[in-house]
Amino acid sequence: MLLSSLIILYLTGCGDDEKTNDQIEQPEIPKYTVEIELECIENLIFSKYDINVYVDDLEIGTLDHGVTDTFSVELEEGEYALIVTKEDDSEVDGTVHFEVSKDIQLRYKLSCMNNQVEIEQIKNVNPPITMPELKNENYKDIVKMFENASFNNIETKKIKDLTVDQIERKSTIEEILINGKSDFLKSDTFFEDTEVLITYHTLMDINPPASSDELEAMALKEVLEQVKKAGFTDVETEKHTAYSNQENEVSFVSIDGNKSFDKTDAYPADSKVIVGYYVKDNSDSHSYGSDDNSDYVIIADAKRVFENYGLAMFPYGFECHWVLDRRASEVYDDGSCFLKVGVTIKNQYGTELEAVAEGTVKGSTVTGFNVNY
Repeated sequence: MLLSSLIILYLTGCGDDEKTNDQIEQPEIPKYTVEIELECIENLIFSKYDINVYVDDLEIGTLDHGVTDTFSVELEEGEYALIVTKEDDSEVDGTVHFEVSKDIQLRYKLSCMNNQVEIEQIKNVNPPITMPELKNENYKDIVKMFENASFNNIETKKIKDLTVDQIERKSTIEEILINGKSDFLKSDTFFEDTEVLITYHTLMDINPPASSDELEAMALKEVLEQVKKAGFTDVETEKHTAYSNQENEVSFVSIDGNKSFDKTDAYPADSKVIVGYYVKDNSDSHSYGSDDNSDYVIIADAKRVFENYGLAMFPYGFECHWVLDRRASEVYDDGSCFLKVGVTIKNQYGTELEAVAEGTVKGSTVTGFNVNY
């Protein structure tokens, strides 16, 4: 009995040794998770068919026409073929190759044609910079860096929070989000069309001290004081010839090129502000009318009557461009004055229309008023 027991123990031990040797000789081969997102571009009329999806000879699913779906498969390390075919005709197909050495995500766009399925790969890209690396970079430089890294869905967003004494921080980065997250690394992988949102600082908006109509005809000094008090820092003046007692009256105010604005409009504090104003013409020759200075007084007064008449006709906006687009201004022997000038007319919805207005002014009466669009 003792001998039998020893033999049994010996045989059992040998069996365990053989099992261990088999495990060493045949290690488990690692597999990686491969996620494949497929977007089928929808056709409106022709070539509207569903698609069978294969990795090599393994069918992993069917993609309905015009639908986006994700397929997951476990694969060993190596090179594989993604094959897509028309559901009822395998000769209408498309193929693209990919390599597996780790868990990966792949994305493709499929276009169904009559004789083939076209496959467009959406590339994997890496961020060119991380949030901790940011200092005082200009957002335009960061946008360029992401473009060079092949990101193609880049948006920018302003934070209007800076005062004029913080202007050195203008355009500096506040935050970068990739797919809604800021905690990304340079080694992270994204698709090239993943949304990148770059937020940056800029000057806060300020309001004009008054509307453009209210500022016109005010004294130059008063307008300059009000504009600067409102917070505008880039202010210039521009002289225009006066033909009556308009000296040092403001002829127009423009903010970033806009000559028609309301007090509720908002502009950056560093917007270019130009204040036009009148200076007396002391020359012996004049642009129109007779050499008698009274003509200039008549014209100046007629312009005011003409503008008021136009505003009565177009109450939502009637701006005469006396400086830039004056067509005619002629004083007749009876003291009446014919005027023709380019105008901007605004309707109740704020829509502007360029036109030419003309009419004859005598005293406070306007006759023959006409607007040509």
